[in-house]
Amino acid sequence: MTTKSLAALLAEPGIIAAPAPLIADGDNGHGGPLLAVTRRLEDIYATLLKGEGLPPSDARVTFQRYNEIVGLPELLASAARLEDETK
Repeated sequence: MTTKSLAALLAEPGIIAAPAPLIADGDNGHGGPLLAVTRRLEDIYATLLKGEGLPPSDARVTFQRYNEIVGLPELLASAARLEDETK
């Protein structure tokens, strides 16, 4: 299966933002990205509600890495090109 990059999706007419595909394959006992992330969020929120703070920073991505994952540099470049074209 081929997945388009976020930048490619954003380039399509009518698309403002699109989440990456998530598979919730809970029937085989492995879960999937959606269920794994949901579990992680559940753990983090439970820790915060107990007043224990966030887990160590090595458990998180940096803002720079997050921006790379979601394709922000490409999105900003695309926005700049569109702005130049409309001047």
